[in-house]
Amino acid sequence: MLRWSVIQHCDITIKNIAIGQANLPTETKFNEQWSLMEVPYEKLDKLDKLAHKGVVDEPDYYSCVEEQMSFVSSAYKKIAKMMEVHHRVIVTGDHGTSRLAARFFHKRDGVDVAPDVKVYSHGRYSDWKSGGQLQLDTVRIAKDLDGRQYAVFANYDHFTKQGFAAGGDDDNAIYGEVHGGASPEEMLVPILVLDRNKKISLKAEWEKTTVKISKKKARFCMLFNQPVSSLQVKIAGIDGDVNPCEDTKRWVIEFPGIKPGTYSTQAVANNTIISLPEVIIKPALGGGEGDLP
Repeated sequence: MLRWSVIQHCDITIKNIAIGQANLPTETKFNEQWSLMEVPYEKLDKLDKLAHKGVVDEPDYYSCVEEQMSFVSSAYKKIAKMMEVHHRVIVTGDHGTSRLAARFFHKRDGVDVAPDVKVYSHGRYSDWKSGGQLQLDTVRIAKDLDGRQYAVFANYDHFTKQGFAAGGDDDNAIYGEVHGGASPEEMLVPILVLDRNKKISLKAEWEKTTVKISKKKARFCMLFNQPVSSLQVKIAGIDGDVNPCEDTKRWVIEFPGIKPGTYSTQAVANNTIISLPEVIIKPALGGGEGDLP
């Protein structure tokens, strides 16, 4: 569905589509690899919230599914917005969910664990220590990045857990899905690699358009929508001293000996003329009534 909507509405190329597996247990806290990467990202939580809580004031499961489908089919809007800034966007999920695991929470008795063993996610997984007494061929042993081990159900069973997993009413199909286990629908996630067809135009803006002279020079910061390898900036006939920050998308420009005033800017970045608004340079001790030194 996501692939179809992207093709219909976005001027992009789908470079690759694959199926990946979430880390076990299949909860977000074990699958936040994006936070370890030096790349921008956005996490959209609506699917997860719908799975757990349904539609506000509408407990019917089918209304929930309709809302989930609507979310997926309109996700191209977010993708198109990100494509305005980035050449490549990768869409994936941190985990899936299981309707059947929620249903069987009410149909099957839970598997007992020792009193000191903590159970999570409606019993879909629990703590586990090497050498434990658990003898089930339906359980997989998983280890997180800190080396802590968990027993995770690969079928629709659950460890004994007090509470209520929505979705178990046979007479009324109410919302309800869970995750944390190792069933296919909990583990498998889509991976879409999407590339922009047209080259992104280089754009820039001043971090501040008004600065005060300090130590006989004016200091500006220029922000770009993509990395820049070369930059020339001139104000009032004075060539700025340019210095890139680490990501080369932010540059510091200093103009020594410049006088207070309002100036237009001449700027060339990556051999491209850049359009920028006028800047205002104020004297060191204030540029007008009410200014403070």
